Amino acid sequence: MKPAFRISGRIATHLGAFAAGWLVWKMIPSDHSSRESAPGDSKARRAAAERRLLREQAGPGGEKVLEQLFGREFTLSVANEDWGKSRHDQYVKLLAEADKVVPASDRAVAAAKAIDDFAKTVAADDRFGDSAEMTSRLIHWMQSDPDAAISHLESMEDSRVRKHVTYFLTQAAMAVTTRTGLVDSAKWFKADVRNSPFSNQLRSQFARELGAKGDLSEIAAINRQFDETGAHRILPKLLATSWPMEKAGDFMVLAEQDKSPDVLTDFAMKHGEEGAKWFEELLASGTLPPEKQESIVTNKAYGDFMLKNPSLDLERRLEVLSSLNPDSSPEQLLAQITNRDIGALLRTGPDYRFAFRNGSMTAEEVVAAVSASLPQLAAKSDDAIRTHIFGELAEEDGPKAMSLLGNLPDEEKWAAAMKPAASMFHGVNPQQFYDYLQHIPVDGSVDERVKAWRNLGKENHARLGDGYVDWVRQLPEGPDKDMAALSIVESSGLKN
Repeated sequence: MKPAFRISGRIATHLGAFAAGWLVWKMIPSDHSSRESAPGDSKARRAAAERRLLREQAGPGGEKVLEQLFGREFTLSVANEDWGKSRHDQYVKLLAEADKVVPASDRAVAAAKAIDDFAKTVAADDRFGDSAEMTSRLIHWMQSDPDAAISHLESMEDSRVRKHVTYFLTQAAMAVTTRTGLVDSAKWFKADVRNSPFSNQLRSQFARELGAKGDLSEIAAINRQFDETGAHRILPKLLATSWPMEKAGDFMVLAEQDKSPDVLTDFAMKHGEEGAKWFEELLASGTLPPEKQESIVTNKAYGDFMLKNPSLDLERRLEVLSSLNPDSSPEQLLAQITNRDIGALLRTGPDYRFAFRNGSMTAEEVVAAVSASLPQLAAKSDDAIRTHIFGELAEEDGPKAMSLLGNLPDEEKWAAAMKPAASMFHGVNPQQFYDYLQHIPVDGSVDERVKAWRNLGKENHARLGDGYVDWVRQLPEGPDKDMAALSIVESSGLKN
């Protein structure tokens, strides 16, 4: 059979169900009207589009920044910096701002009015419209009558407004603690509201600040008060993410009181490479009670810890993940580690996509830079790194990125080339997607090609409206135009 007929036959197999819809497609009018972005567009896709826009705006002037970035030694960290840091300075600033506002003669009335004014902005979908004024008034109220302020919040009927005010009252309360101290503020926690959103948020913020200080006596004093009032104790697990590494010995004392199998894992995870080294040495030392050690290494959190720490021995990571995931093959686990390590590197390190897009780095140079940052992975599976990097760079410049696939057999090469088509090209000019596909033989990628056109066709039609219909009409005749057209028919609900 001639190749052209074989291709057409396979496409017909996939798209025959839409044959009736094709006739309707031919009759779709073009009035150049536009539509707004579909409300179903995912947050991840919008974020990707924003990143692309920022890179485009940076333009050639970004070369100097790239040189500065790549000129510095780069170390991958898995620490969650935002969560681990104390917010003490932020709370001090809030208190300073409140000090600039003259307290009302009736602080409760002033705070209630500020909440009512804020509620109007919430109704208009402007969450932060009057939050500064309200936060200052809430601070004044928490300073004079904290029980009344908390009771007012708990009695609010509008759940949407209450949800937002809960956040700001928590910030106000923590601002007050910078002057009164955490121990003296522990009396705010009551047994009757110990499970309320406000109590949970405030306890979480207390724990962050207590953990950052690492003061065992202060923690004990607060928990004694909580025991007396019936409030929930602050457990070591809540303290783990902000506790300083230099006080790891004191944290071990706390951990002895916690039955959770992942409290030490959480602590180690927060501290990145240093925490990983400390944790592995602890487990290897044999100093933990056998039952405690067993509960740690058989817990899913330990698998996550291994997955997210590229500084650890790769074979050890594979061994642990294999024991926790007996149904996964070694190849699957290696792919999982590869995706996680490279994804984290690209997220937190230099913008290699920008460098590739603007010609500062070739695809091979990007692979070399990533391999240098992940030497164990590069030694284990250079092809895995190349394939993953290709997927990241394909959207920036598909033809140039394909040079990374040159060492693969044709079947594997085209299969790898189609993966970005299924997962990328969201929120961009559809011509980029079409141009990319022209470098991939249709005969070797029919199944994935149809799937990609279906997904992106539906999304682009919802996003661009009749402008997308017009664009599809002008495409050259061929399988891609047929797939694009029929995806519109399907997304329009006209196939019947």
